[in-house]
Amino acid sequence: MPFPLSSPVLGDVAVTLSGGGLHNCALRPDGTAVCWGGVAAFSGAASPPENERFVTISSGSSHTCALRGDAAAACWGDDSAGQASPPGDERFAAISSGGAHTCALRHDGSAVCWGRLASPPENERFLSISSSSLHFTCALRLNGSPDCWGEGIFQEEWAPFGGEQFVSISSGWHHACALRPDGSPACWGYDGEDRTSPPKGEQFTTISSGSSHTCGLRADGSVVCWGGNIAGEASPPEDERFTAISSGSNHTCGLRTDGSAVCWGAQDERVAYGQTSVPRHERFAVGPVDVDSPLVPTPTPTPAPPLESALPPFVQGQPTTLSSGGFLTCALRPDGSPVCWGTNLIGPIRAPEEERFVSVSSGSLQACALRPDGSAACWGDNGGWLSPPQEERFVEIASGVTHTCGLRADGKVVCWGQDDRGQASPPGNEQFASLASGIDPVCALRAGGRPICWGDEQLITASAPEGERFVAISSGGFHRCGLRPDGSATCWGNDGSGGPVIPPDGERFVAVSSSATYACGLRPDGSVACWGLVTEPPPGGERFVAISSGLGHTCALRPDGSAFCWGLDDAGQASPPEDERFATGKVDAGG
Repeated sequence: MPFPLSSPVLGDVAVTLSGGGLHNCALRPDGTAVCWGGVAAFSGAASPPENERFVTISSGSSHTCALRGDAAAACWGDDSAGQASPPGDERFAAISSGGAHTCALRHDGSAVCWGRLASPPENERFLSISSSSLHFTCALRLNGSPDCWGEGIFQEEWAPFGGEQFVSISSGWHHACALRPDGSPACWGYDGEDRTSPPKGEQFTTISSGSSHTCGLRADGSVVCWGGNIAGEASPPEDERFTAISSGSNHTCGLRTDGSAVCWGAQDERVAYGQTSVPRHERFAVGPVDVDSPLVPTPTPTPAPPLESALPPFVQGQPTTLSSGGFLTCALRPDGSPVCWGTNLIGPIRAPEEERFVSVSSGSLQACALRPDGSAACWGDNGGWLSPPQEERFVEIASGVTHTCGLRADGKVVCWGQDDRGQASPPGNEQFASLASGIDPVCALRAGGRPICWGDEQLITASAPEGERFVAISSGGFHRCGLRPDGSATCWGNDGSGGPVIPPDGERFVAVSSSATYACGLRPDGSVACWGLVTEPPPGGERFVAISSGLGHTCALRPDGSAFCWGLDDAGQASPPEDERFATGKVDAGG
């Protein structure tokens, strides 16, 4: 039986959705954690331990902490100040992660903190506690009065309400807000952008403060926000109703009654790191979690899902189990073993038989893949481009003609192979969210969705449309294509003969893939459309769950895992083995 997450002093304090600095975490009904976000994920804050079960969770600036069923604390992410190193012999009823510190309440209401400036007042007992994303913490005493401690520019303004009583409290960056027993809000601290000026006459059941904004949840489930709104964090969806809300630094998330979550804000590219891209197939706990229930398998998309469900979150690398290259194609079986067909111009392409991989990418003369630990392996023609750095670990990989690039978890790109045209020299001062390599140019999406390409300038014939943001990008010969968040596609450049590569007007796609002279898109119903200088039209009547275009051919996976290819087949690159079945989702590589 789990340790009770309540006490006569504290009451019920379970939190199943928590917004952090640039990431969020939530608990499924079985208590397993799911996190999403960008830069915070690079420090591990959005990488919860697998198969652990928790009863409450709290996201900080760059770390996350949660309480297990036995009331012990577990933390992950940045631990530079000790904020992710909880005392192992303590048991808690509530926990709150802040900037470089974490605080928790024992069942008797006493506070324990760890990390930077983490000394709570002695001999005090509290009802609730909230750690700021700066370096202070606020809590409510048993009589409902607020107390704050730590480091803050506006410390003298932290608790100006003499004699006031509150029932809940939330700390922001330089301010804090609390709810009176009647649900009316009060805020104090720095009032820049009116962050301490809540709307008059409102009553809320929940309040949550971010860096410079605060949101309140009404009894009818609607949300009202005030304060800073530079990234849309204080502009909640009007027609939504929620059972819980949580504010991050520059974003806010809400939990619907069906357990799905929606987030808003982070519209400024400087703070956009995928924290509003909620995993769309997830459902989270809307009440107490059941840590004694059987573990529920992580949901996976069904073949050809609706557009909204099929669009990939652009801050996370999506495993590729099918990849078409120059004169070869490679795919991964469900167990992660690779199969290739075609040639590297020297002879048949032969994949390593004993290796297991989670993602694969085919170039013109070589193929490379990622092992479960993130290390890379390559095979094919060895002109120097088959030697990935063994000490590196990647989350995505993309192979071109004679080069390959890998995307690290910290957003940096590392390339190897031929570099005569700069194709293996990525920008050194950039962070990226996804990666694509064509015949020569390499393209990547920055965290805010803006594209950038490098390599042969003769092939980069046009720049991306100004101001566009994409969730996916594909690099062809003389053209690139991007997929917008609404599923519409746009391409720039030409088909190699000076002709345009223009997607069909009004279409929506869940994936797009560029060949040397054309591009293809996978519609939500699994059908395919191609445009540009097409070598062979796609088959009619077929439905697919994945698509990949090579130099002059395209291959796709049916829902049953069988492969179908069309286009140029002079080297056998469009002739997949008929008796093979490949992974249509995440592979089980045993790692």
